[in-house]
Amino acid sequence: MIGTTTAALVGAAGLAAGGGTAAADPQACRADGRMSVMAVQEMTGSVPGHGPDTPVPGKARIEISVPEWKQTPWTGTVSWHDPVTGARGVLGPERPHPVAPAFTTFYAVPTGPGTKTLTASATGHGGETLTCSGTFTIR
Repeated sequence: MIGTTTAALVGAAGLAAGGGTAAADPQACRADGRMSVMAVQEMTGSVPGHGPDTPVPGKARIEISVPEWKQTPWTGTVSWHDPVTGARGVLGPERPHPVAPAFTTFYAVPTGPGTKTLTASATGHGGETLTCSGTFTIR
C-alpha cells in the first residue's frame, strides 16, 4: 500500500509543480508560489491508470503541498463549503505523509457532488501560515 500511495503522491507532485497537461484541472489554489492545493475525485485505486479505477461518488481527495517545508514539521488544514446545499466540513490539522513529507493528503472527503469552495492552510515550524482559497467540482 505504501508503494501505491507514494506513486500517487509523486504523480501529484508533478501536477503541483505544473507538469503535465492535467495540472489546471485538479488545481484548487496556490499561495505565493510556495503552497499548492489539489482537489480531485476520489477513486477506488490510488494510482490512476493502474487497474480498474472508478470514481467514488460524492468523495474528494485533497492534497496540500509545501515543498520547501519537507524537512521541517508542518500541518495542513482544509475547510470546504457547498454554496447550494449549505453543507460544510473541516479537516485537520494533519501532518505530512511520512514517505512524502512535502504532502498532506485528506482521503475520501465526503463533500457530496457538485462545486465546492475550499480554503486550505499550512502551518509551519515557528507558526508561519500559508493560506489559499479556490473551488473544485466532485461528481
